[in-house]
Amino acid sequence: LLQQEITVFSSRVERYPQDLRLKAELAQRFFQAGRAAQAIPLYQQAAKDPRLEAVVLVSLGKCFLKEKKNDLAEFQFKKAVVKL
Repeated sequence: LLQQEITVFSSRVERYPQDLRLKAELAQRFFQAGRAAQAIPLYQQAAKDPRLEAVVLVSLGKCFLKEKKNDLAEFQFKKAVVKL
C-alpha cells in the first residue's frame, strides 16, 4: 500500500511541481518507507510554504536524525520551535 501511495504522489508531484503540499505528502511516504534520504529534498522544498513550515521542519529534523546527521537535525528542530 505504501509503495502505491509513493507511486501516486510521485506522479502528482510531476504533474503539479509547484504544489508544496504534495511534496510534503510524498516526503512523508518516503520517510515511512525508510527512505529518509529521498524525503529530505522534498521536505526542504515544502518548507518554503509558510502554512506547512513548522510541521515540515520537524519532519525534516527526523529525517536528519535517521541519517545520523544530528547537527542538521538539531538546527531544523530549533527553526521549528521558533515557528510554533
